[in-house]
Amino acid sequence: MKILTKDQKGETDHHIDFRLLEQRSRLEFNYPRDAAAGDAFVAVFLPFYENPIIAESKSANYAEYDVLGRSSSLFAYTSSKARKFKVDLQYTLPHLLQMDMTQSRFKNYFTTTEDAKNEFFDIGKPTTVPQTQAQKLFEEYSQIFTDVNDVSKLLFSVEEFPAQTIKCIDTLLFFVNVLRSSVYNNAINPLQGPPLVRLTHGSMYQSIPCIVRNYDISVDEQAGYHVETLTPNRIKVSIELNEVRAGNFGYFEKATGVSRDNLAGWESVIGEPYSIDSGVL
Repeated sequence: MKILTKDQKGETDHHIDFRLLEQRSRLEFNYPRDAAAGDAFVAVFLPFYENPIIAESKSANYAEYDVLGRSSSLFAYTSSKARKFKVDLQYTLPHLLQMDMTQSRFKNYFTTTEDAKNEFFDIGKPTTVPQTQAQKLFEEYSQIFTDVNDVSKLLFSVEEFPAQTIKCIDTLLFFVNVLRSSVYNNAINPLQGPPLVRLTHGSMYQSIPCIVRNYDISVDEQAGYHVETLTPNRIKVSIELNEVRAGNFGYFEKATGVSRDNLAGWESVIGEPYSIDSGVL
């Protein structure tokens, strides 16, 4: 929801976004680190800028017994499969251009401290980003254009490309590469497997720990491309997750450090904490 506001002269001047979706809903990628590095993992946030579509499923395993002369089978519960999530989301470049987008906003928060995680959502925090792929693509396009056309027909220069556009495209490419990394291990230290991914969206999904089984990235051809860099204007992502509840193999305590990732049964639903979700710290 966006509401127009007025300045003191009564003229409409800007919008206020009350949803703040990108600050509340996200995929959080937790990459393992060596013990010598200090922190236990590196946290990278991928906010949802548009409402995701989340489908959840879970199944139970039963041993079935057919008793002689009985008109119905007997079942013995053996275990349950991990919860499965299918998350469909999309990133739309013209939409992202209206947001505070910089790579450094995400790269600066590769930490496990709670204070730094909170700072991540400070949209007023100044950030800087070095020249990266988008700028190079702009320069390449400008050079090719001047080589095949009369320079006098060139209506722009590289310096005139909006800095926000460069930051936005670089950040979008960073998002895509983080998604790609979800099924990779550390090539230098293969013992470090793929990142743990936490799903957070509204009241139903509170920092659920998952592994990524597979992902699919596609381009919406109808949305077209950004001319100078050939960046798709809309990227669609589908990612399949399996919940992982290991923790410290102790009792489940929602929103409490490692304990929030322990197994929770129906006792946690009908009594405190009335939930099986890990909960945001």
